[in-house]
Amino acid sequence: MQEKGPVSSSSNTAGRRRPRKVGNIALGALSFAVVLCCGARLLLDACPAFPVNMGQRLCRLSLCDDRKLTTESYYEQIDGRPEFLNRAIDEFAELLLRDSAAPGRWCDLGAALAQAGKYGEAKYCLGRAVELGPYSPQNLLDAVSFYFEVGESDRALSYGVRILTTVRDYDEALFSEYLRRRLPIAEILRNGMPGNARAGQAFFRFLLKRGDTARLAATWAWLVSRFPLDDQLVKEYVEFLSRNGLAQKASEVSSSTSVRQHSAPTPGLAQFR
Repeated sequence: MQEKGPVSSSSNTAGRRRPRKVGNIALGALSFAVVLCCGARLLLDACPAFPVNMGQRLCRLSLCDDRKLTTESYYEQIDGRPEFLNRAIDEFAELLLRDSAAPGRWCDLGAALAQAGKYGEAKYCLGRAVELGPYSPQNLLDAVSFYFEVGESDRALSYGVRILTTVRDYDEALFSEYLRRRLPIAEILRNGMPGNARAGQAFFRFLLKRGDTARLAATWAWLVSRFPLDDQLVKEYVEFLSRNGLAQKASEVSSSTSVRQHSAPTPGLAQFR
């Protein structure tokens, strides 16, 4: 029986080197991928006029910067010319595909579609934005603007109420939207104000800054009929009336308010219906 000789050192060495070859191949592939990724990003950054469809393909491969693309899309939407607006819509759609759970992306696409007159698609997108972010004030404010635009004032005002009960930072933007739409003050008070004194007094002070005498009178009567008023607000209104040559009205407000402050508020809006 022939004995097997010792295994040669060359065969052992060959066996040990194979993993190193595999490792080198993997490292090379990884380096190529990194170079490809960086090159794609540089290409997008260096070429603003890079073909849109190619940019979209790179985004699908996660090779583009979401923030940069979003900013560019906003500028294209602001430009408003059809070719730029259509490009913005395409890009907002691509961003939405990358994160369809983000309410802001639905909102961006909906606003661009509305600007392009595609109201049916815009309504769906804004509806999804509100579903996903029911208390996001910016999304709600966009929905307010959209539903005013399509003639659904009641729905717009209901979203306005939600904003006012959630945050106070959007008071001025929302009140400006109410007045921009030339809504009757009775409709604003009845459907666009929540049942709390804070929002009502904020709206009253907003009107004070504008010097809107007619709306102030109606809003004051509404406030007095529903909430106890603080002395500072009474003082501000009395001073406003006095400065505007309405001394008699200022005296009436001062005396009537001091009496009402000691009685329970009487809810109701019959005089404004």
